[in-house]
Parts: sequence; C-alpha cells; structure tokens
Amino acid sequence: MFRHLPYGYKLNLENRIVLNEKEAPFVEAIFEKYLSGVSQIDITKWLIKENAPAPLDTWKYRSVGYILKNKKYQGTNEFPSIISKNMYLEVNKNRYEEGRYKSTYYNNTPYNKKKKYPFTGIVVCGKCNQTCQSHIVCPNKPYRRQVWRCGNYISEGKVSCRISIDNTELEQLFIQVFAEFYNKFESLVKVPVKKESTKTSYELLKVDLVIKEALQESTPNTQMILDLLDRRVKEVWAHTVLDDYEEESAKLRELLYVIKEVPQEFDSNLFNKVIKQVTLFPLGKVDFVFLNNIVLHKNYTDYSKRGKE
Repeated sequence: MFRHLPYGYKLNLENRIVLNEKEAPFVEAIFEKYLSGVSQIDITKWLIKENAPAPLDTWKYRSVGYILKNKKYQGTNEFPSIISKNMYLEVNKNRYEEGRYKSTYYNNTPYNKKKKYPFTGIVVCGKCNQTCQSHIVCPNKPYRRQVWRCGNYISEGKVSCRISIDNTELEQLFIQVFAEFYNKFESLVKVPVKKESTKTSYELLKVDLVIKEALQESTPNTQMILDLLDRRVKEVWAHTVLDDYEEESAKLRELLYVIKEVPQEFDSNLFNKVIKQVTLFPLGKVDFVFLNNIVLHKNYTDYSKRGKE
C-alpha cells in the first residue's frame, strides 16, 4: 500500500496539503485531453514527450488511469481541487461508456479468443515479487495442463524459483475463498475500519502537537520539522487510504448484494471485479487480496516439494 500523497499534491510548512506547482498543471491537462477525445495511450505518450514529472520512474498507461479515476482531484476537505467536479464526472462517465462499449464489442466478435487469461498480471510470486506467467505443461500430450509460474522460473529456470500453481486449482481456490468472503463479508470489514480510523486520528494529533511545539521554539530545528512533516504525510495518506478502503468496501457490498448465491463454477468476470492480487508463497501458501485489501489465505499444491516439473 502506498504511503505518499497523490500526484499533483505536496505538504507545505504549515502542514497543509497544497498543489504541487510542477505536477498539478499536468493533472489538469490529463483530464482536459481525455475530455477532448485523446486516448489514455496518447496521453501517456504526450506526458513522456513533455518530460512531465512522473509518479514513479516513468509514465505508464495505468498511471494515467489512476489519475483519471481519483476523486480527490475534484477537491475534498483535505485536498484542494485541481479540476471541477463537473469535469471529473464527465470524464468518468465517458470512461465508463468507453469501457462498456469495448466490453460489448469484444465479447461479440470472434477475436475474443485472444482475450488475456483472468489471472494475467494478478498472480505474483511471493518469493521473488515477480509476476507469474501462463505456461502449458506437456503441450502435445492428452494430459496437457496450464500452470502459472514465477517469471524467474520461466526466464532463468527452476534453479532460480520453482513456485507454480495449476490453473484449475487456482480457479477452485477462488471459488472457495469467494464463498468465505461472501458469507463473512460484514464481519471481515467491521474490525479494521474501527481500529485503523481511531489509530490514524490519534497519530495525527500527536504529530501535529510536536510540530506546533517545534515551530514555537526560538531557534526551530529545521531538519526535525522536515522529518515530522514527512511523518505527517504518511499519517495523512494512511487516513486517505482508509477512505479508499471504505469506498472499495462499499462497492464490494453492492456487488455482493446483487449476487443471489455463491457461484459453483469459476467466473472470470467476478474474479476480476473483486480480486486485486493473488500471491503465491513457498510451502503451498497463497493469499487472495480483495479490492479493499482484505486478505484471505488458502493452501495450494506445491509441486516443488514433490520434485515435479
């Protein structure tokens, strides 16, 4: 989970979140370009060409998407607005319609066989932190099967990392873990919200008090104040993440409400709507991370212990 301010913002010496004068204009430009019909890919290329300061090392397609869907840019109690509320709503209405059109078109063409597997980019090796890739075992045999292997396994061989999971088993584990999530949802989401909210507010008060006392000294310790400001950024962002947690939990609650019963067969569409990441660990342990960051644990068949594959 990230612990920094969203792109386009910074913290000033008065402990307030303000606009980052170098980044905020690019946030506004991203929304304006998208609203004028420029695609996310072309916006990404434009940002790279303009040498715009990037959220991480470089601009990526998904980085632009995260900015376009971030509600904070329309303004909140803590975050000053970079765009208007109407612009945010219009942009995300267009994104929704575009996504729905692509989905409808894609599912009604013969080319949907080229669609990515639902696990693509989501299954991660907990040992190497590498994305797992699809691989067909014994492709020319009647007992051929699909597995997901650590990227290091595929590029460097099993000596590097042997973590892998059978595709069918992964599908069955999701059915089990979703049933648990569905049946225990309210008890799963209640506890962390209350504890995290109280802790975050208390930590913010403590940091604010120390900063206030430091600023009132006759010769303020500049480095200490900067360190405290950095700490406060982390606490503010933790509170922001809590808001995201509640928002994602609300979306999941709405989704679960319309599901009449737990599916008995693997549903790729449902998987992509509720799961953020699947992490495979040694000794047959696997974590399913839902969109609101709730983690449920399962066991899978660890073939490396058997000496297979």
